[in-house]
Amino acid sequence: MDVIYLGLVLLSLILYSLLPFFWLARHMVRMRYGSWFGLDIMIVLVFMMLGAVVFTIFEPFINTYQVLPTFAVPLGWLVIAACIAIELWSLYLLGQKVEIGKGVSTKLVSSGPYSLVRHPIYICHTFINLGIYLVIGALIPLFVFAEWLLMIKPLADFEDEELALRLEEAYLKYKKKVPQLVPKIK
Repeated sequence: MDVIYLGLVLLSLILYSLLPFFWLARHMVRMRYGSWFGLDIMIVLVFMMLGAVVFTIFEPFINTYQVLPTFAVPLGWLVIAACIAIELWSLYLLGQKVEIGKGVSTKLVSSGPYSLVRHPIYICHTFINLGIYLVIGALIPLFVFAEWLLMIKPLADFEDEELALRLEEAYLKYKKKVPQLVPKIK
């Protein structure tokens, strides 16, 4: 089995399939119990165990793939590269606003990708799986892409609620101005 194929399938299966559930759990815990580093570590450990379970269940399907047209591979790599670039840019902008010691953003980020949508990282997580599918044709990333399409809205709603509580009026103004997931076409 090709190493790149296996690596991309496992990335999609173990990491990206569990990410929406991880973030939902983390937002729910933070809204109920506040921010506590120990809780974050426990959530990560639980999801690492879930990753092992998911791998065990889906291992027979790892070699299941479709033959796609030749243009799919470069298109897939382009989608992956664009998503990684936007995600790194978004994380960089967030990192500039994080207060050392608190570990959470204390100021609103509204520039760069955040001027187009409120949740660019979630959109990138979603479309990275589509890119992986286009590159290798494996069905698992396609299923994970579909999972993200179903989970992205509730996940974004939870984060909007948490950010509105934390950033108050500034976030409410931003929320009225910038769409949640789909950029406005001008």
